[in-house]
Amino acid sequence: MLTEQMARQIADLGKLEDASLEAFLNRATVLAAQNIPGCAAAEVAVLNGDGVFQAAASHRDIAALSELQGRLDEGPTADALDGGEPVIVTDLMTEERWPRFRRAALRYGVRSLMVTPHLTSTVFATLGVYGVRPYAFEAEETGPVTALLAEQLAVAVGNDDQLDNLAREAGQMRRALASRAEIDQAKGIIMQAKGCDAEEAFAMLREVSQQTQVKLADVARRLVAEASNQGHGSQGRTS
Repeated sequence: MLTEQMARQIADLGKLEDASLEAFLNRATVLAAQNIPGCAAAEVAVLNGDGVFQAAASHRDIAALSELQGRLDEGPTADALDGGEPVIVTDLMTEERWPRFRRAALRYGVRSLMVTPHLTSTVFATLGVYGVRPYAFEAEETGPVTALLAEQLAVAVGNDDQLDNLAREAGQMRRALASRAEIDQAKGIIMQAKGCDAEEAFAMLREVSQQTQVKLADVARRLVAEASNQGHGSQGRTS
């Protein structure tokens, strides 16, 4: 059952702005394990639009099961990712799917489980809850909680990707501005040396770039560096 307190805790996950994505995922598994009735352990898995996969688990045994699913490409998380629908196992003792995963899960004491996926335009997230007794989870009771948590996971990963994209764009902008400054410096050096205007100086830079098949910014950077080195050399000789 989704209580008011649990809903508030799930909502507060989205406010952990200073936390890393790894810390966020770990916190989500602990929250699930501590608050979902019948849940002895939990694990989350997220796949973003770039094909980057990340997972976290509240307990070491479940982390090992998560790694096993990845190696075997077999198990409830893999099925939830493929089908986009919740996967529920009421009793692993009678489950016939995923024989290798089933044997490992039973060795770790898992008897029942539920894996809930959530899909956005760029992120696929799953939340898996594991119980040590049969019939620990029911779709009507556990489903709303796991669905809400899985949705928060997907949103968080999507926000993290957006921040990465913004950082990349900012880096590109800084590099573009630096290149622009170096080109302007190179033009000034040519104008002084050749007695030409800015348009003619830029045409000379572009011609060198085309002839040498070197980017215009790199040509400008080299010219500025050479002029700077010559200036330092002249100062050294006169001092």
